[in-house]
Amino acid sequence: MNLWRVAVDEGSGEVQGVPQPVTTPSAWSALPSFSRDGHLMIYATNDNRSFIEQVPFDPVRGQTTGPPVLIFQGARSIWSADFSPDGAWLVFRSSSPQEDLFLIRPTAASCGS
Repeated sequence: MNLWRVAVDEGSGEVQGVPQPVTTPSAWSALPSFSRDGHLMIYATNDNRSFIEQVPFDPVRGQTTGPPVLIFQGARSIWSADFSPDGAWLVFRSSSPQEDLFLIRPTAASCGS
């Protein structure tokens, strides 16, 4: 998504040039602000990224036993996730941009969008 900028005369408010696109690496950008010298820009973003992480767990003590490992990342809202009975697969459901079911092996190599 592009933001647009255009030079404006501060006294009259008249447009002083052709609008120029300001491309950001985000799928959605809003509320831009430029520094006085024009060398910095800030903007708000909402990328709706979702992550599935796997973490070692001790069921007897009821606590994690190690750091999380990223299994999946993407620009989809994840609504449910579950292991297969043998733990070799992970199934999850997304609803945006369309409703889909995904079946992946839960390894760090599964990461992608």
